[in-house]
Amino acid sequence: RDLHYFPKLLSSDLSPKQPGIERYFLASYFPIPGEDGNPSGVGTVLVEISDRKQTELALQASQRRYQTLAEASPAAIFHTDTNGYCLYLNKRWSEISGLSLQDSLGYGWVQGLHPDDRDHVITAWNQAVGAKQPGNTEHRFIRKDNTITWVIAQAVPEIGDDGEFKGYIGTVTDITESKEAQLALQESQRRYQILTEASPVGIYHADKSANCFYFNQCWCEITGMSREEALGTGWMNSIHPEDRDRVLEAWNQAAVNQSLYRCEHRFLRPDGISIWVICQALPEIGDDGEVKGFIGTVTDITEFKLTEAALRESAERERTTAQVIQKMRQTLNLEEIFATTTQELRQVLNCDRVVVYRFNTDWSGEFIAESMVSGWLSL
Repeated sequence: RDLHYFPKLLSSDLSPKQPGIERYFLASYFPIPGEDGNPSGVGTVLVEISDRKQTELALQASQRRYQTLAEASPAAIFHTDTNGYCLYLNKRWSEISGLSLQDSLGYGWVQGLHPDDRDHVITAWNQAVGAKQPGNTEHRFIRKDNTITWVIAQAVPEIGDDGEFKGYIGTVTDITESKEAQLALQESQRRYQILTEASPVGIYHADKSANCFYFNQCWCEITGMSREEALGTGWMNSIHPEDRDRVLEAWNQAAVNQSLYRCEHRFLRPDGISIWVICQALPEIGDDGEVKGFIGTVTDITEFKLTEAALRESAERERTTAQVIQKMRQTLNLEEIFATTTQELRQVLNCDRVVVYRFNTDWSGEFIAESMVSGWLSL
C-alpha cells in the first residue's frame, strides 16, 4: 500500500463537479493472476482521502507557524507532559538560561537555577503540576560564567479536545534589566531611609498641597507629634497659632513660583513648650515640569533664639546703664538720679515695679526711690 497524488485528476473533465480542486487518494495495488499462475496484471483500488489529507496539511501548516513563532519569540517557550517533564524548548531558552537545549530537556533545566532560588521554584512547579493549575514564579538563572539572569516563568495547562489535561505550555521572560533597575531603586531608597533617620534635622516629604506622607524621627522629636498624627495635613496642628497663617502663605507662594520654601517660625509642642525652627524645602519637579511636591528640612534654632534674645537684653541693659550714668553725671541730685534709674530699669526689664532700698549698718533701711505701673500702691 502506498499514498499517491494523481495530478491528472485536476482536470475538469475528470472532475466535472469540482473543477480545479486537488483531491487525494489512497491507492492499493494487487496482482491479477493469469491462467498459468503468473501475474497477468495489476489491480488498483482507490479510496479518496481528501478530507483527511486537508486536515493533515492544515495541522502541518499550524505546526510550522507555531515553530516559526516559537523560534522568533523574544521569550523562551517550553512544552511539558502531564508530569512536568520538559519535551520542547526554543532557542531563546538557551540564550536566557545558558543551558543547551539537550541538557535542559526533562528536568535538566533545574541545574540552571540559582542555588538560592532552586528550592522555592521546584516546590512551586511541583505544586502547580500536582494541582494542574497555572504556575508563575520570579527567579534567577546563573550561567556558567556566573552571570545572573532574572526571569518571570509562566505556565498554563494544555487541555485536549477531550477535555483532558495534556501538559503545560509556558514562557520564560528575561527581566534582568528591569529587575536590576528595581533593585537599584530599592537600594537607593534604603540608603535614603538610613540617611534621613540618622539625620540631626527633621526631614519631611509632601505633595504640593502640603499633604505630608513622610516624616523622620527627628521631626517627631522636634514637634512632639507622632508620624500618625502628622500625616496628611495633621502637621499643621503643631505650628504655633500665631505663626500658622504666615507659614501656609509662604508654602503656597513657593508652590506657585516653584521656588525654594523657607520660613522661620515656632512649633507649639503638646507640653506647651515653643520650639523655634527654620523650615526649608526644595520643589520636586516631575517629568512634565510641574511641581509634584516638596522635600524639606526642619532645624531646631531654639537655643540660637534664646541666645539672641539674651544678647538683645544685655545690649539694652548696657544702653540703659550708659544712659543712667550719663544722667548721673549731669546732676548731683540723688533723688533725681534714683527716680530716673528706677524708671529706666522698669522699662528695660519690662516689669511692674523697681525700687531702690538703702540699708543702714544695722541692716535696717528705707525705700528711697520707686517706679511702678499705674494703679499700684507705693511701698
